[in-house]
Amino acid sequence: MIDAREIRLASRKKTVVPINLSMRVTGLFYAVYGGIASLKLLQIALSGHGSPVNLLASAILGAFFFFGLVLSLSVESLTLDPAAREYEFRKGIWPFVRTDRGSAASIKAIAIDRIARTQVEDGFASNDSSATLKVKIEWKGDKSPLVLFSAPEESLLGSNRRRIEAKASRVAAALEIPLSNRS
Repeated sequence: MIDAREIRLASRKKTVVPINLSMRVTGLFYAVYGGIASLKLLQIALSGHGSPVNLLASAILGAFFFFGLVLSLSVESLTLDPAAREYEFRKGIWPFVRTDRGSAASIKAIAIDRIARTQVEDGFASNDSSATLKVKIEWKGDKSPLVLFSAPEESLLGSNRRRIEAKASRVAAALEIPLSNRS
């Protein structure tokens, strides 16, 4: 998901928006931590002073290393070009990154949705007061929406919510596509 602070759109410039940047940072942490800890335990296990538990722990931490490496090499970004009315969406794990390019005419709308959480108690559904605010790109045809931003509504103050709505409105206006505010 795109952090709403990352959406910057100039009238004539391309805008590159990183999606899931936190996932890449987390992956890098896992790779570094898993690699260092795994090598240290493996050194102890192979020196003859360790036990089979050290070898097993080294294998588990080695899995953290590979998991973190995959996460840190993942790519997900959206490039918007209002001047050419085009977009480019890149997703995958390097070097196998899939690129989807297209015209802004294939975008149905930028939607702002408020999704209420429903709880079931004693066999009856009741609307909880909590909800999630999602900003997404809806495509024409059967392509699934691309979520740009998602946050629990209670974490957004009034000014933050208005800023998110204003940025979504600017992106929609620059690409000349409709904005659907269903919040």
